[in-house]
Parts: sequence; C-alpha cells; structure tokens
Amino acid sequence: MKKTQIILYLLLLSQSNILFAQVLNEEQLKYAHVYTTLDEALRNPEEVHILDLLNTGIYDLPPEIIKFKNLQIIYLYGNQLTTLPKEIGELQNLEKLYLDRNKIVTLPDELGKLKKLRLISLNKNYLTQIPESIYNLENLEILNVSENQITTISISVLKLQKLKKLDISYNQLISLPAEIGSLQQLTELVAATNQLENIPQEIGKLIYLEKLFLEENKIKSIPPEIGLLKSLKILSVYQNEINGLPVEIGNLKNLEELSLQSNQLTSVPHEISRLKTLKFLDLQHNNAIKKEDKTIIQNLLPNTIIVFPTDY
Repeated sequence: MKKTQIILYLLLLSQSNILFAQVLNEEQLKYAHVYTTLDEALRNPEEVHILDLLNTGIYDLPPEIIKFKNLQIIYLYGNQLTTLPKEIGELQNLEKLYLDRNKIVTLPDELGKLKKLRLISLNKNYLTQIPESIYNLENLEILNVSENQITTISISVLKLQKLKKLDISYNQLISLPAEIGSLQQLTELVAATNQLENIPQEIGKLIYLEKLFLEENKIKSIPPEIGLLKSLKILSVYQNEINGLPVEIGNLKNLEELSLQSNQLTSVPHEISRLKTLKFLDLQHNNAIKKEDKTIIQNLLPNTIIVFPTDY
C-alpha cells in the first residue's frame, strides 16, 4: 500500500511540475507575480514569468538569466546596459523584451534564437543600425527603434514577415529600402523626424497599413502608389517639402485623417472629394494655397473639418 501511495505521490508531483512549467496565456499573465529584483527571481527561477528591473541602475544582465526558463516578459528600461549577454538566446519562452532608455550599441547574435519573441523595444539607445540578430526574429510583431542614431535599414528587413508595427522615428534615415514593401502584415509605420527625401513606390504593397507617419522629413512628393493603401486611416506628412498631391489620393476610401500642414502645396486635386470617410484635413502653413481656393476645397469635402492657412 505504501509503495502505491509513493508512486501516486510521484506521479502527482511530476504532473504538477509539468503544469507549472507551462507558459501563461495573456489572461494568466495579468495575474502573474512580477519579480522586481534578480535576487528574488533567482530564488524561484522556474516561477518567473515576468521580470521588472525598471530603473535599477544595472550595467550588465548576469548570465544566470539562463535559469529563467519560463520567462515571458522582461522590463529592462532605464538602466545602463550597453548590450545583452549571449545567454539571452536560451530564454526560449520570451515574448516581450523592453530595453528602452539604455546605452545599447549592439546586441548578440544569440538574440535571433528567440523564436517566440513578439515585441522588442529599443527606444532611446545608441544604435547606429538595427542589429542583424533582430532580423532573425521570425515571429516579431512590434519593433521600436525610435530615438537612436540609425542611418540605414538593411534589406534583411524583408525577413520580418509577421511585423505589424515598425517605429523608426527620430533617427537619421535618408531613405527607406524597397524591401519595406515586403512587410505584408504591417498596419503601422512610424518614420517621422528623419532625413527622408522620398517615399518608395513599394509602399503601395502594404495593403493592410492603417497608419503612416512621415512628418518632419524632407519629402518632396508622394508617389501615386499611395492610392493602393485601401486600409489607410491616418496619413501624416506635415512639415515636409511636398508641392503637390497625386490624384490617386482619392482612392484612399478609408482615410480619416490627412495632415499636410507646413508643406509647399498650392492646391489639392479634385479627386480628394472621393474621400467620404475623411474627418480631418490640416492645410495650415501652406501659404501658397490661394484664399479663393478655400471655398472650392470646402465644397469638395463638405463633411470634413478643414484647417486652412492662418492668414485666411
């Protein structure tokens, strides 16, 4: 009898460990314990699903993180990190990695082994390019590398086939690669405050794109392929050097907001009247638009809130 009880106990213990080792779903993560120090986490490494080391002043992440086999979310922003240990690649259940406001200049190749990683945020670091290891994250959905010193985007970006949101704003980009059009699942592209001089025509391949932010660049024209973006709801290109809009702008049947302020527009095409869902149009600081054109534009878009140059 005792032998049977021991076997039963061992079976239950084994099943308990198996269940315990499982990753948590989104709902379960809401109630998971958040570990806020490495000492606490290392005492219970298999129980750690969320590790929050926000503003703890760390300069290095120790290789002991390899013990956190069930880690799914780690917050590391506001520290002094310049890179990550190669052991990061062993965290096979990691889904979200927050590295904002550090001093990161590079990342290890091993990062590319994190096949479950869906989000990586590197806002306000010292990157001059997107680390090649990031392009190997085949399930990545959100990539934020804003406010760095990035000058180019590699053609390897086409490997991120599941990417939905890309934020490359506040960098030093002069152009976007044609391969940006390969990101078929992209719904939001933020490339504001760079040095962009044009928009690649391949932008028209992003048929699921809903938000496109290109303000504060040096863009001179919008390609006609913009009209292929049937899902687009927000188009922001204010503070550029645009002197005209393509007639294809009228094909954006779901567009709700169009920000064109601080450009060099002299008029808008009559095809803009086809934008039946447009709620807001900003034309401020396009002083070359003649005062008499105000009525024409208002008649073209009778149900749209329009902000005209301030001297009207």
